[in-house]
Amino acid sequence: MTTAALKDKVKNISEVQGLLKQNLQTLFDSDKTDNAICRISIDIPKIDIINWFQKQQVNEKLFWSDRDDKFAVAGIHFADIIQNGDDQTHPELFEKIQTRLTNADDSVRYFGGIKFDTASQVTDSWKKFSTAAFVLPRFELLKRKDSYQFVCNINYFYDKEKIGRAHV
Repeated sequence: MTTAALKDKVKNISEVQGLLKQNLQTLFDSDKTDNAICRISIDIPKIDIINWFQKQQVNEKLFWSDRDDKFAVAGIHFADIIQNGDDQTHPELFEKIQTRLTNADDSVRYFGGIKFDTASQVTDSWKKFSTAAFVLPRFELLKRKDSYQFVCNINYFYDKEKIGRAHV
């Protein structure tokens, strides 16, 4: 499979799980991909993203929206985490992200941040993020203007081994 994104549309949100399973099976049955990150994108009917996000009872969550309410993303679980180690510089971190995005669909986004003040003390709740951390959500609900999508990001070479065909 050489495309970075598989695109389908559902009329009812209950159809997402079956379509996602079908697309994952197709992806994992393929022996060829040029992409480290593959993206399955399913157009869905309008949904209250904040309400969906609040109902998710998982530890790995993120939410971001613009000020104009034209773009929003709610993500759960992480397909990839890229962090700075003590001996790693920010340019090395960005190089890692860029390498992962090589041949990926243009809409794939990592979310995260960088500690700017290296002299400040890090609280216990932030220690797990190191000096910088960026994540790629496994599942996303996206709003772009008046269109909505459910997205599954696959870190292909890692997930194919981890998930395997038996679990699809």
